[in-house]
Amino acid sequence: MSNLITIEGTVVGLNSIRYMEKVVNCFVNSMQAAVAPQPLDLSAQMGKVVKVSGNLQGELWSASFEGVALEDGYQEITGKVIGSNSIERSGSIIICYRHGMTEASYLPLSLYEYMDHTITVSGELHGHELYRADIIRVEGSDIDKKDAQESVPDF
Repeated sequence: MSNLITIEGTVVGLNSIRYMEKVVNCFVNSMQAAVAPQPLDLSAQMGKVVKVSGNLQGELWSASFEGVALEDGYQEITGKVIGSNSIERSGSIIICYRHGMTEASYLPLSLYEYMDHTITVSGELHGHELYRADIIRVEGSDIDKKDAQESVPDF
């Protein structure tokens, strides 16, 4: 028995997305018709976080592309803090930095105090890296954006 679901993950191959720490291949035909699996072409979305629906049975069968979930540019992203400066959103890991993409100094956004909490951050997304990141919200807290931000040095 299979259930139609929508998964969100990073396109890592022609018809493959990284979802929940594993790579899932996506095929347009059903598993029962898998004598000649027909890949869902995701090559135009390489590196982007996308939504794909289908029947998840090890691989994603009867798959259809639903759309891009994250594109480069300004984003507000909600996810669980899983590392010193990283959050996980639907199986994709986003690394957060206080500095801009082209600046020489390396300034990770410190998220230690929010470990295992769900937070919302905003900034300039480039692939899986969020630059000029600010903490907007912490789930279950009345945190004010000004309290969450650390002062950013002027360059």
